[in-house]
Amino acid sequence: TTDRTLEAVLETHRFRNVEDLRRLLPKGLPEVFTTLDLAETGVVSRNQAQRLAYCFKACGLIEPTKRTRAGYHYQMPTGPSSSLNQNQLDRAT
Repeated sequence: TTDRTLEAVLETHRFRNVEDLRRLLPKGLPEVFTTLDLAETGVVSRNQAQRLAYCFKACGLIEPTKRTRAGYHYQMPTGPSSSLNQNQLDRAT
């Protein structure tokens, strides 16, 4: 194993509620999307898109619809279950 040390903090972000996180989702995503779709927006890498999807799913911002060889497919929740609260954000962090 190698020791790792933090060399610099380039920027920080503070998320006070789930809506702050929702703003990280790029505009123009298809209704059903994969982490590759997130990465192809040019905002994040595929690896970062997978990490975002994990967090967004934990907060209830997205929900998986199916899994294929291309990976999980996600969509924004609809209906009454789509109302999010601070407890979901607290649990995800």
